Amino acid sequence: MLTMTKPTDFDAAAAMAHEFEAKFRERLAAKAHVSPRHTNRASELDDPCVRRLYYKRVAWNKEPPPSVELQAIFEEGNLHEPAVIRLLDELGWRLLHEQVTIHDRGLNISGTPEGYIEAYGVRLLADIKTISPYNFDRINSADDLRKSTGYYRRWYGQMQTYLFLIPLEACVIFLKNKATGWIKAIPIALDYDYAEALLQKAETVNLAVACEEPPPFVSDPRECRRCAFLGSVCAPPLDYGPGAAVITDDGLIEAEGIYHSTADAARQHEHASKALKEAAKATGRELVLCGESVLTVSKSERKAYQVAAGDVVKVKIERPGKDNDD
Repeated sequence: MLTMTKPTDFDAAAAMAHEFEAKFRERLAAKAHVSPRHTNRASELDDPCVRRLYYKRVAWNKEPPPSVELQAIFEEGNLHEPAVIRLLDELGWRLLHEQVTIHDRGLNISGTPEGYIEAYGVRLLADIKTISPYNFDRINSADDLRKSTGYYRRWYGQMQTYLFLIPLEACVIFLKNKATGWIKAIPIALDYDYAEALLQKAETVNLAVACEEPPPFVSDPRECRRCAFLGSVCAPPLDYGPGAAVITDDGLIEAEGIYHSTADAARQHEHASKALKEAAKATGRELVLCGESVLTVSKSERKAYQVAAGDVVKVKIERPGKDNDD
């Protein structure tokens, strides 16, 4: 007869941890899907490739669903939005008509901004976004959003589309740092020329859909190489030049994966290092304590070659009793 032995506490904890990770990934995978697009989404109109906007309408089922990692980011953003709304209410600005739906049937544009805020006697459109620590620090104005790439520039175009269609003269976009919880409010004024260009893009897509004829290829091959439709329904005449060298070394291929997987952590490390060193220099002391770290401030003379002469101030951050890198 087989005898069943009771698992140890650690065995139970390890089994539960393994099961949790598997179920969590399954849950994210079940939610990660691509929905049919019958309209031009305001959040996508600032895409530099009009052809891609066309395929999002007519070949949406050819676009792969987001990865479970990306779906987790989407879910995290959804968790932050109610917290920002509660904070606004506590500070005296109640968000009105939450999740307002915008649908311009003439241009076939749709979107769902968070709502409106009454401030100083006027109504302002309001929207909430979560953002990584690195980009949170570098985006401080509407112009920073407009000059950005990817999602952040599209946020600017999204708000311009909303303002033009409602219509309103200005809005406020609230950015929440996902790492620290800090929130900044950025005012954005309606830019008529910018908004009109986006609406003209929507008209181009509508006409292409009606004629079943995709718009011309984008002139930037970088956009093609990262496009979800490349190789499935879109085959642009990309020029890769005289050819490319291929690295097959297993160690370097592993390093390539590490490079991408640690990029965000490296940016956070660099930001934290800069902040600590600047704070240490500002104290005017040679020895500074912060948390478990000791910051040592030293000066050396800079010789005048190609750069201006002067003192070079260096800060070394280390934890006593632990291995430290110079």
